[in-house]
Amino acid sequence: MSLDRRASPLAGHRAIVTGSDVGLGYQTALGLALRGAEVTLGVLDVQNGQRAAEQILRLAPGATVLVGQLDLTSPDSVREFARRQGTMSAPGGGSGIRPLDILVNNAGIAGHPPVFTLTSGGIERIMATNHLGHFALTALLAPSLLRAPRARVVSLSSVHHQSGDLSAVSATFLEGSPEGYEVMARYAASKLACLMFALELDRRAKAAGVPLVSVAAHPGAARTLIKEDGRGSRKFWRQNARLGARSQLRAATDRRLTGGEYIGPLFFYRGPATRVAAVPQAYDSVIAARLWDASEDVTGVRFDVASLATVA
Repeated sequence: MSLDRRASPLAGHRAIVTGSDVGLGYQTALGLALRGAEVTLGVLDVQNGQRAAEQILRLAPGATVLVGQLDLTSPDSVREFARRQGTMSAPGGGSGIRPLDILVNNAGIAGHPPVFTLTSGGIERIMATNHLGHFALTALLAPSLLRAPRARVVSLSSVHHQSGDLSAVSATFLEGSPEGYEVMARYAASKLACLMFALELDRRAKAAGVPLVSVAAHPGAARTLIKEDGRGSRKFWRQNARLGARSQLRAATDRRLTGGEYIGPLFFYRGPATRVAAVPQAYDSVIAARLWDASEDVTGVRFDVASLATVA
C-alpha cells in the first residue's frame, strides 16, 4: 500500500541525512520517509546510496528519496552538495532557494583507520568527517534552513563525548597532529565538538531571533559500522541501528523540543529516547565560541548566524 503523504506528519517537509546509506543514518532516513518527508541521502558512495534509496522506497512506497554525493572531508564536495541542495529546482518547476526543514548531521567515523590520517585538504580525518565537514555544511545550507518555518538541525554526538577535552581548542588542534595521536581520544574530542556545536548554534540562533532549532543526540551503544564499544559486558547493552536511531529521530521530529536539548537512550546505552545530560564542558559557552571561531578558520566558511536573521 502506498504512503499517503497528505496524512503524514512530515508531509511537505524536506530533509537531508548525511551518511544515510547504512546504519543509524539509513534508519533515520527511513523513519523520516515513513513520516512523509522528502529525504535526500547525503552519501560518499552514490551506488550504495541508490541501493539504500531503493530499499527505503520498498518499505515506504510513495515516498520521495533522493541521493546526493557528499564527501565531508572535501571542502569542494561539501560546497557542491550544499549548492545543489540549496538551489535545486522546486517541485512543479521553478528554481531558487528551496526551504530545508530538517538537517541530520549523522555521518561519522571512529577508529578506522587507527593511525593518524590526513584528508586531501590536510586535516586529520576523524575531526574533518565528524565535526568540520558538518559545521561547513550547516553554514552553507543555512539560507535554505531559514526559509523553512521552523527548521531543525540535529547533530550526532556519542557517549564517548564524556572523555573528550576541548579546553585547548584552536585551529591547530582541529587540524590535528601525529604527535601523541590516540585515535579514540580524537574520536571523543570530535564528538564533544559535535555536541558543543549543536548547543552553540542554539544559543546563537536564539540570540539572533532566528527560527532555527538545534538539537544534539546520541544512540547509546548501537551495533553499527562504527562499533562504538565492543568490550566485555557492554556488548549486552548494544541496540540495533533501528533502536539506536530513535534518539536522532526524536531530535528531528519532536515539536516539543525548542533547541539546546541533548537526546539519548533512557538507560545510557539503550532504551527509549529521552532528554539526557552531557558533561559540564559541553555547556561551556566560552570554549564553544573558541571552537566556532577555530572551525571557521579551518574550513574557510564563515557562519555568522546573526547576519542570517534578515533571511528568516
